[in-house]
Amino acid sequence: MQKVIKYASIANSTWYQRDKHVEEDGRHKNSGRPIPGFTINPDGSVIPDELIISALVNYRSRKEFANGGGYQKLTHYLRRDYGYTVNPKKVYRLCREQNILLPLKKKRHTRRSKRCINRIITAPFQMWQLDLKYGFVHGENRFFFILAIIDV
Repeated sequence: MQKVIKYASIANSTWYQRDKHVEEDGRHKNSGRPIPGFTINPDGSVIPDELIISALVNYRSRKEFANGGGYQKLTHYLRRDYGYTVNPKKVYRLCREQNILLPLKKKRHTRRSKRCINRIITAPFQMWQLDLKYGFVHGENRFFFILAIIDV
């Protein structure tokens, strides 16, 4: 195989990337350690993932968590109510596996409306814009203001 890769002028990583198979849990063959299936609290008690999942499903079925409260809030409430010290990344993975993650919020891009675009200006002196700026004079330890006026 090395000779074929050499004669084809292909990088080794290109060919050997194909050997990675996807496991049944959706992860690649050698990506990370195996999922243990339990969590160990700082006091030494072992909590199986089934208890954490049942608590997460219980939270998500409550009215106040139906549309709000992401995995980080759920992590906080697990620690507060049940005493489970669970990594937020694990809570995210368990929520994703149980299909109880909330959809991501779309970012809203609010743009300021430019008043001159909203109007049809045909001649001078129809629309003016003002801009007030201020700065600091270091030698005199005081502020100064500049009022700029422009005819659109």
